[in-house]
Amino acid sequence: MKNMQRIQIIISVLLIAGCASTRVPVSTDQMVLFIPPGVDSLVAAEAQEIAEGSFVSMDAENKSDVLKQQARRIIDESDSLWKYLTMSRDTVYDVTGDNIRESIDAFNRGAEAIVKFQELSKSKDFDDAYLLTRQKELLDSAQHAFENAITLNPFDPETRYWLAAVYQRKAARLAQEREYGKAIEILERLIRVEKGDHPIYARLAESYYAIGKWTQAVDNFYEAERLLRETSFLNTDSAEPGMLSAADSSTLFLYTYYRAEALTNANRADDALETFRKAYTLTHLPNERQAVQSMIRFIMWDDGNIPASIARDSLLALRRDGKIAEAERGFIILYDNLTTQRARDEIDWRIAVIHFEMDRKGEAADRLMRLVQRTETLAEDGMPVDSTSIRYFQDYGTICFNLGTIYLRHERDRHTALKYFKQAASVPWSNRALANFEVAKILINNIPEALRHSEAAIREMETMSTEEQRELYQVLVQLHRRGGNTERARYYYEQWRNI
Repeated sequence: MKNMQRIQIIISVLLIAGCASTRVPVSTDQMVLFIPPGVDSLVAAEAQEIAEGSFVSMDAENKSDVLKQQARRIIDESDSLWKYLTMSRDTVYDVTGDNIRESIDAFNRGAEAIVKFQELSKSKDFDDAYLLTRQKELLDSAQHAFENAITLNPFDPETRYWLAAVYQRKAARLAQEREYGKAIEILERLIRVEKGDHPIYARLAESYYAIGKWTQAVDNFYEAERLLRETSFLNTDSAEPGMLSAADSSTLFLYTYYRAEALTNANRADDALETFRKAYTLTHLPNERQAVQSMIRFIMWDDGNIPASIARDSLLALRRDGKIAEAERGFIILYDNLTTQRARDEIDWRIAVIHFEMDRKGEAADRLMRLVQRTETLAEDGMPVDSTSIRYFQDYGTICFNLGTIYLRHERDRHTALKYFKQAASVPWSNRALANFEVAKILINNIPEALRHSEAAIREMETMSTEEQRELYQVLVQLHRRGGNTERARYYYEQWRNI
């Protein structure tokens, strides 16, 4: 029915246009000498001779003017299109019969391109490269035609609808092809046509996010949130009128979450934290809440020093890729740019672990010793107050134990091995029992000391293997027998038999 109406309009416009008069332009270029009134003929002749070497013909000048006008039109086209797209029904704008006719012609050209595009999308007669190229050409043609129609008749709703549809298709294709700059240009135009559609703002925000324009991403995610909330009264899927449906609630969480991520990348820690906390209240899904909490921890790793958090993650990636020396240099530089002791402690630990991997075991042990010594611990068991510091104690104990093993087995240096084993036994870590047992074995001829460390190992023997436990009981039997405590020797002998 709409197509029939458009044909009738075309016919009526053509009838009106047929009644109009036409004018044929007449050239004024003359080859004879023209002498203006009051000008001597010799002066006129001289002036004309000079002019012929200085001026181009009127035809050439006319063509030049046309080209200049075309250039100005191209430059002004974008700005002028915004004017037409943002016109409201209250705008005073005279849409003439000629405008209507030309607008309909332009619309029909765009519609024809869309039809061809849709037919081509279903075709299996061409290879993918040809299809992609041809589809891009048709979308470009449709966009140009519909934009032309809009400038001629800004108030036609069908033209605006199809222009928006073309923009949507182009933006989706461009984003898929990672041509985000072009997608942004199209989406910015689309917003002029569809101001109340929150997914458009979200897609625009995603495109800005992809190219690292964080402020624009933040602003457009915010607009997407606002529009989604403001249009909730239109929702027919919700149990209560005006309330967000489950799907819209999930979408609102995503808009808020990614706005917070953009704020993080923009190094706006306070705003990012506020927005992440808001996002946390918008979901009850455990994985989404965990994602929010993870980002909050990321921001607060060095008390809102986001560049440091980003640098830390980059250096961890280097280490995972096996670029250990490069990671070590980076961590040393990062250490001097941290603001909290907690963050500095973690980087100290990471540097020590890298040093151990680089076979700089002494440096690693020394760095971890200082770290463990300055860590606040509980009085009753010596464990760190902050549970995240347990890993420092664990690695310090492990390194000291390994060094003790190296000096005992390979260097045949019992004195140095004993020092490392005793150090490992003094730290609360998972294999402290084994460290105590190694001390006991080295000091087997010092019965009181060997017993003291063996008994300490017994208290934590659940961390030892079955074979290690059996060996420990044998040592205790031997020590108590040599010390004259037959009853305790018999007790440990029974333990050994029953294990």
